[in-house]
Amino acid sequence: MKKSYITLLLYFFFVLQGQSQVGIPSNNPNKNAILDLNQTDGTNIKGLLLPKIDLNATNSTLPMSEHSAGMYIYNTADRGSTTTLVKPGPYFNTGTEWYSLFSINNGWSTKGNAATNATSNFIGTTDAVDFVTKTAGIERYRMTSSGQWLLNTTTVPTGGTNAKVIINSSASGALQLKDGTEGLGYVLTSDANGVATWREKELVLNYATIPPSGVNVLATPLNTWYYSNINITLPPGKWLVSVTMLLNKGSSTAVTAANEFWSVSSSFSNSATTLAISPDIQTNKMLITGMLFPGCIYNFMKGSVIITNSTAANKTYYYMARATGRNMTGQIANFGGPWAENVITWRSMP
Repeated sequence: MKKSYITLLLYFFFVLQGQSQVGIPSNNPNKNAILDLNQTDGTNIKGLLLPKIDLNATNSTLPMSEHSAGMYIYNTADRGSTTTLVKPGPYFNTGTEWYSLFSINNGWSTKGNAATNATSNFIGTTDAVDFVTKTAGIERYRMTSSGQWLLNTTTVPTGGTNAKVIINSSASGALQLKDGTEGLGYVLTSDANGVATWREKELVLNYATIPPSGVNVLATPLNTWYYSNINITLPPGKWLVSVTMLLNKGSSTAVTAANEFWSVSSSFSNSATTLAISPDIQTNKMLITGMLFPGCIYNFMKGSVIITNSTAANKTYYYMARATGRNMTGQIANFGGPWAENVITWRSMP
């Protein structure tokens, strides 16, 4: 009997020495497997039961003494904090932490997914933590836990409390929308349902209020500026201001002297009492002028100035005029008054 046992042990020793595979219960294990748990025909009706371990957290070695890369276990309880939480299920060890096999088996494939149930199949977070997307290790955008989409910023900027889409950029052109309706100088508009489209900017004219009476612009002293009683208030932005004003000496008085010549200049001032030409006015278009020649009963002055209100608030500009010329007598009567021809308009510019 003893001799039979020795013979059997020697048999197993030489068999195991001759092959590096172990088959349980197979006596013909797969040659590429160290351990084959299938039957000889490659089938089985029983599974592998992993060791059941009560892990402390994904970054904890406990209850083991160290992290061992490649180790597989089945965790039995919920433990850890929000970022190191472990839940019941299979885990493997990367050498520095525990990684859930449950998240792999139920995760999203890079080759496409059949998400037939949007309630259970989704990408995102299940707790009050922002969902962050990165490329090259740099955050590109995040969806906050409150449902705000942030691009190029990790925090909601001032004034963006109610915004759902926030783009933070130090350069112009942060938003590009091409739908076939775009064009140079177009503005983005919407229909009654909020559907956006590009359309040509409408040139909306704004009209100044013409007062019941204007001002008499006297021939002397020369270069004295008079406030016409007309002012305009412009919102922030760039504006084209156009002026048409009647020039008349009053009571159908004509310029009779052969050598009498009137030149009337006008502009917009920061003050109603003296000329203080605003730096907001384009320097090469500060003055709008008109003339009265011998034989003229009336004439018109027409022109435009470009005013840029670079402040963050509405700003008021005062329309003023002066007379220069040769051998002038009398006055330009009721300048800026309620003549039908007197009009000041403004519209926004790109």
